[in-house]
Amino acid sequence: MSDDWIEHASDGPSWQPPTPLPTLVTTARTVVRRWNADDALELFQTIDRSREAILPWMLWSATDHRRLEHTVYYIERFRREAAKSSCTTFPMGIFDRDSGAVLGGTGLHDIAPLMRTAEVGWWLRPESRGQGLCREAVGGLMGQALRPVGEGGWGLHRVFAMVGVTNEASQRVCERLGLRLEGRYRKERYLGYPPEDPPGWLDTLRYAVLAEEWGHELGRAACEPWPHDV
Repeated sequence: MSDDWIEHASDGPSWQPPTPLPTLVTTARTVVRRWNADDALELFQTIDRSREAILPWMLWSATDHRRLEHTVYYIERFRREAAKSSCTTFPMGIFDRDSGAVLGGTGLHDIAPLMRTAEVGWWLRPESRGQGLCREAVGGLMGQALRPVGEGGWGLHRVFAMVGVTNEASQRVCERLGLRLEGRYRKERYLGYPPEDPPGWLDTLRYAVLAEEWGHELGRAACEPWPHDV
């Protein structure tokens, strides 16, 4: 079989991280950017104060960032990874635009170079929830992710989010951003927290948007309804 199918399968050459990487995303109230060494202390403190609130969805918060040096290593590890052409995961912080305080985290994860797709995830400290900040920040990042490289974006074709079926807050973020609900994965995720009464296996919902569906002026998807949506 000819290797020509590889190029045609993704409607173009395989994705590589833009050079230089896109800069920060600024919205009305937030800034989204990659973590740097100066963020370590505040990131560690924010996670440490928020562990119970961001569980059970962010299971890493039960075991990771338990000491400041863990957070320092985390930031340095991904700083070095981002310099490689093979890097496919870019964790980022959500910051208050006025004060610069850490509000939470997001990022582009597990980018599939051939198909130019990425998963986006997020978490927010509890005192910053319920204000539309997550929708605003994640929408800004998704807009940059779906923008062509020549226009300062990441040049991705598709971005998706995986949301637990009982995580109503994250479902609302997806819906308000106009993402399509594409499927339900039965018992796709195991939630083992709290240990004394773990929820167990949980269905996961997959929301997604294509580059041609994103309304950059709107800050959300501008999708035509699917036939079964009418």
